[in-house]
Amino acid sequence: MAYTARALINDAYYLSGIFSRTLQEVPGDYITLGLKLLNRVLAVDSITTSIIPYYEEHVFNFVPGQEKYFIENLIDIENVIFKINQVRYPLREKNRNDYFGLSRADNISSLPYIFHLEEVNGGSNVWFYFIPSQDWEVKLWGKFALLSIDDGNLDYDLSLKYPLKFQVYLMYRLAQFICEDQQITMGEQAQQKLTELVELFQNKSPIDLTIKKVSTFGKTAGMNYAWANLGTGWTP
Repeated sequence: MAYTARALINDAYYLSGIFSRTLQEVPGDYITLGLKLLNRVLAVDSITTSIIPYYEEHVFNFVPGQEKYFIENLIDIENVIFKINQVRYPLREKNRNDYFGLSRADNISSLPYIFHLEEVNGGSNVWFYFIPSQDWEVKLWGKFALLSIDDGNLDYDLSLKYPLKFQVYLMYRLAQFICEDQQITMGEQAQQKLTELVELFQNKSPIDLTIKKVSTFGKTAGMNYAWANLGTGWTP
């Protein structure tokens, strides 16, 4: 059954206690305000990726000689691979200082092995090094910003984008924003339920604290300029 943005806004107003479900209809100007506040919820909750309910796959192709790629609405990357025929090659993420601040040769086109993500207005820029030498297919799994809803799209079916559990969260979160906007206190039970929902989503997508070490004393040689120029990125 469709659950529209209009229905969610109505339910959030009833949950806030400003209107009574059995006695009153939410006036049109309040619906307009509710949509404005809902879009604020979606924008604010896109800041912390832990509340976004799922990861999404994004596929594109390298452009030979191009280091930086803009990906719309992307805010976090879990993993990145590129494919040569049916073989996949994983890439390691580097922080800003390691990617931009360390010495390296900038004119090498070969097999990329590291990347860096930098969030910008409307999405993220992703840099790859080595600079790709061919148009290999790239697949990344990441989290994307929660999209706002246009004024003329109040009857958009939210279930097409968000699962039922997230619709419930949005209803409670919007009720919180409505109460703050009207300068009233949210009901204790509703606030407690919102807190529980936030904890559930955060526990569902925890930060990955796995430690990965590359030993300088291992049997496999590390990446260096000899491999870059003589082996064009391939290692035995």
